[in-house]
Amino acid sequence: MKQIEENNPNAKTVTINGYKGNLIKWGNDGEVDFKGEIVTGGLLQWTQEGTY
Repeated sequence: MKQIEENNPNAKTVTINGYKGNLIKWGNDGEVDFKGEIVTGGLLQWTQEGTY
């Protein structure tokens, strides 16, 4: 997963139940959508016991 973080400036290393993972924020994170709500979230990726 290190490759993801190097290729994506929006990726952040996180720990999930003791496993290292990456949180990649949405490109429009923090912007206001058409309903007037703030966009939050992203893609969470981690490997746990050989499973992605």
